[in-house]
Amino acid sequence: TPSTTDPCPIIWQDLNRKGYITSYGEDVTDISTFNFHKKGFQEPPTDYYWRPLLFAAESQFKKKTVDTIHKYCVGSSSEAEHLMQYTHEFVNQFSDYSYFNFVWMNAFSHDDVNTPSRMDKHVYEFLSGLNYTALNNTVVIFMSDHGVRFGPIRQTYSGWFEDRLPYIFFHFPAWYQAKYPGKIRNLRDNRNRLTTVYDVYDTLNALTRLTNRSSCNNSRSLLEPISVHRSCAEMNISKHYCTCTELINLSREDPKALRLAQYVLGIISKRLEKHKTTVKPNYHCANLTLKSIHLLQTDRNPFK
Repeated sequence: TPSTTDPCPIIWQDLNRKGYITSYGEDVTDISTFNFHKKGFQEPPTDYYWRPLLFAAESQFKKKTVDTIHKYCVGSSSEAEHLMQYTHEFVNQFSDYSYFNFVWMNAFSHDDVNTPSRMDKHVYEFLSGLNYTALNNTVVIFMSDHGVRFGPIRQTYSGWFEDRLPYIFFHFPAWYQAKYPGKIRNLRDNRNRLTTVYDVYDTLNALTRLTNRSSCNNSRSLLEPISVHRSCAEMNISKHYCTCTELINLSREDPKALRLAQYVLGIISKRLEKHKTTVKPNYHCANLTLKSIHLLQTDRNPFK
């Protein structure tokens, strides 16, 4: 494992070699993509790199936290707003050039399902403010990596999908849609297909003409037809993250339910004991007991 992420092959390196102007920015330094439990980059990874400015701002300005991990304000605006303004300036400056801009925002949405709505107006203005020139020669991908992974919402039916089905939206220029109707039709059809991040990567490769080869054996560009029969097993998606199955409720009074609950309780207790002895030797963990069973579900079909 490298000490930093500099040696990692990332698509913006390939694009830079092809003459693309590249930019990368996130609105939080400590949980950013390449720095959370990692050492990040020793050298600027792109032509324009937001992190040094943000790091200086976080070091110099008083921290303000509201409801979520970070709510820093730099002057009269949040870090996310500054990052969106920075992105506007980059896009407008290089609208006549080939460019790749990767922007990731965490601060206002990471820990609370309600806080993203506070930024609706700002995000709407950001997307609406992209001028015609920028949108006429650029593909815009608006996406997430996961939903809310903690809290009461995870106990709901929709909460089960929060860490399994991140959203992704594509905006293509009107001329591209008119010139390549088959590709756009495939993209629309693939909304109802099983797709992965490897397909997104292949889509970027196809759009920038880096390569026509798939990043792995089973992946393909989202502009190509994807089989309706594609399965989680085929795409190496673990059962935990597979949503291509139907869950049915079982009786909580079933004797198997109690045995299963006791088994899970035993696993948790063993992990707590291991954590206590190896990580926190002075901790005293409570002896867990089963109080009640709220829900028991199983797959209607075997994992596939």
